[in-house]
Amino acid sequence: MTTTPRPGFRYTNGGMGLLTLLVATALVLLTPASACADFATNLFITTDVELDTGPLEPEGSSVELLASHEIDIPLGLSIMVVFREETHLPMDPTDSTMRSRIVMTNLDDGKSVTFDGNTMQQWNHFSPFFNSGNVRLDLYGIPGTTSRMAIEGGWCQRNTAVSGGTSRSICGDEDNRVLSDHPYVGRIQQAIRLDLSQVIFFGTICTAFTIADDPFTLATASHCTKLEINNTPYEALAYATIIGFNWPLNAQDEKTGLWRFVYPELEDQYRVDVRSTQRATPSLDACSHSIFSNDHAIFTVYPNPVTGLTPYEQQMGGLEIVPPPDTPVTVDVPGHGLRDTDLPEVQLIQATGTGTLLKQSCFNIGYDADTTSGQSGSPVIVAGTNQVIGIHSSGGCNNDLNQCSLPYQTWCLGDMWQLKDGRKRFNAIVDVNDLLAVLDHWGEPQGEDGFRSVDCGDTWGQQDLMAVLDNWGPCPEVNRLNAGQALVDPKIEAAITTRTGIRGISLCTASDAGRCDDANGTAACCDCDCARTVCLYEQYTYCCDIGWDESCVEAALYFGCDLGEDCPK
Repeated sequence: MTTTPRPGFRYTNGGMGLLTLLVATALVLLTPASACADFATNLFITTDVELDTGPLEPEGSSVELLASHEIDIPLGLSIMVVFREETHLPMDPTDSTMRSRIVMTNLDDGKSVTFDGNTMQQWNHFSPFFNSGNVRLDLYGIPGTTSRMAIEGGWCQRNTAVSGGTSRSICGDEDNRVLSDHPYVGRIQQAIRLDLSQVIFFGTICTAFTIADDPFTLATASHCTKLEINNTPYEALAYATIIGFNWPLNAQDEKTGLWRFVYPELEDQYRVDVRSTQRATPSLDACSHSIFSNDHAIFTVYPNPVTGLTPYEQQMGGLEIVPPPDTPVTVDVPGHGLRDTDLPEVQLIQATGTGTLLKQSCFNIGYDADTTSGQSGSPVIVAGTNQVIGIHSSGGCNNDLNQCSLPYQTWCLGDMWQLKDGRKRFNAIVDVNDLLAVLDHWGEPQGEDGFRSVDCGDTWGQQDLMAVLDNWGPCPEVNRLNAGQALVDPKIEAAITTRTGIRGISLCTASDAGRCDDANGTAACCDCDCARTVCLYEQYTYCCDIGWDESCVEAALYFGCDLGEDCPK
């Protein structure tokens, strides 16, 4: 029998459901091990930390420490604790201080994070990453009800042999990126468990960034939000994602000489609200180059369990979205990409490539700033400003001749996208073939017959004809460019404007936001503190997504919102 949840209390059936979280394609494949002792393994499960306290209740009338459990993994240098669904952390709705909770403390540095029932639910029963294999967990319970701490195991990293190497997205003879610490740019990192074996995989590392004037929204590339390993979809038994800011340099083990990731401080790790993810499907040619790209995604995260802040609040802002300026203009592309193999300390550590914005087509941009794998989702920023004009989506710079890379950027406005040898590409000249393509398709929707209109509309027409006539002749010989998605794309603007998931909380400032003690039907209510208190509980997110109804009013009263004030003018 399933028990209907009341506000503040979490009930389970005792079943082990699939855990859902934002993930991306895989970068590093790992090997199985046990007890975190295999030097050749990056990340894997250990079951040596299993524990179930069973239901426990304080004997007195105040919050009591009910159980303590210390995890001490020999040679384990980082760990993410995995809790079972039987974990039960109730709260007293009449007293916000009366909450059962689990306090997790890194015994190496003394820093801790506290999970109550709501936080445990938001993090899908995963803890943040600790830079230690020595962690103590303390269960505190409230009187009058039982609390329970059930630990399935730990996802533990020993050492990592992260493979480096640059790719076709280095635009010159050398990698000219420099280490950077842009506060609005973070790194998405996933861990995936496919089956009941011990093996855990790292997903692809990607980059994301905060957006100005929206405390919950982050942006990245669409292909960073898929559950894939080596571009192959997988059904995952469990998976976990963090987005971290202010990543330290990688560390070397003194005994083995191997390198490992050092995770951000607990206050700089965040859990994604997967329901908020809005993504488009990128258009790629046969060589996975983004052409007329739709490679963008918007998502949000829960407030950090240490600070109670979102990345926007903790990092003190976000990037301002502006249309791309006229070319040429200098741009910066900060992100967490791979480096040469002789630079293990800075593998996947934030670095910025600087180059020139050289191309614009519809909502796509091209530039010669250096990037590598891991920088998908990076912001393309007008140098010297906090203005973002696009999302980096694919590499294209390469001077090597092969089937998927040409020595020159073989496109200019008016050069129609067409099939050649089974691959969609451009032929570097605007001529009668492009003119005939426009005339043959005049008035038709953009099709999939090997040609595509170059204007930003849905049909072939006058803009395409003018593009051909104005650019007649050979395209300029410009080195191939890295590609991004301009953020003035109306689909992105619509995604940012439409609030879903916890982003709806920010509608508390909308002019039509109603009182919190009234079933007004508007998304959220005018008291932002109350809207956040209610909507951060999973069963009440609809109150800020869809509308504030009687159940939302009941929850507001239940959680002790101060409803005596009128909405601010």
